[in-house]
Amino acid sequence: MGNALLGLVGRTADVDRLDMPEIAGIGAARVLLVTVPTAPAPRRTTRPEGLRTD
Repeated sequence: MGNALLGLVGRTADVDRLDMPEIAGIGAARVLLVTVPTAPAPRRTTRPEGLRTD
C-alpha cells in the first residue's frame, strides 16, 4: 500500500538493506518487552488450581 501511494506521487521506495536487521531486532525487543511482563498472568489462571468447574 505504501509503495502504491509512493507511485501516485512519483517517488520510489529506497530500502537500506543494512538497516533491516536493526529494525527487526528493535521489533523483536519490543515484543519481548511486552510479552515477558504479561506472561505470568495467563500462566497463573490456566493452572489446574486456577480453573473452576461448576
